[in-house]
Amino acid sequence: MNKEYMNFLNFKTELIELLNKYRYEISGTGLDDGSMDVENKLNGSRYILKDGYSDYEATDSDYNLLSTDYILNMFPENNDNEYPYFIDNRIGVFSNNYYKVSEFFMKLYNENKDNVERFRSNANEMDLLFKDGMNYIWIKPRDSSRGYRCRNKVYIDRNLTLNELEVIVKPICCYCERKDIKIF
Repeated sequence: MNKEYMNFLNFKTELIELLNKYRYEISGTGLDDGSMDVENKLNGSRYILKDGYSDYEATDSDYNLLSTDYILNMFPENNDNEYPYFIDNRIGVFSNNYYKVSEFFMKLYNENKDNVERFRSNANEMDLLFKDGMNYIWIKPRDSSRGYRCRNKVYIDRNLTLNELEVIVKPICCYCERKDIKIF
């Protein structure tokens, strides 16, 4: 049998086992946009999981985003941690999605052209340094990014996985308070 077929059959098996473990069922939404309807078989709750182009964004059946409150509640209202002086100017932008980050940085650049000291942008890194020293930087939620620290505002992609949020983003933002977090 073709190796690709076996990979898909293994994926199908694991997906079925995962659905059974959490008592969910999936089907198409009928919206012709590639999204899936996910239903809890125990209580009938329904969720919508968008396609890969949308980073599998999750909403409830009323199209309320599920991750926004979760992300904000990861951070304290007031943070008593003392923060080192050298991180005051770094504003992290957390996402795996190049297109979403590129749009974010281009909008920021276009709105502040006169105040920009440097703008670097390519498929692997993006940062925007302002004349006042504020530095917006794209931080991919990977193990290699764990040395970063952010204190001021941070921008977090709502479609990051729970593991990326807990293991990578939260430690990098250990000096942030809830008011510092912006979800995009």
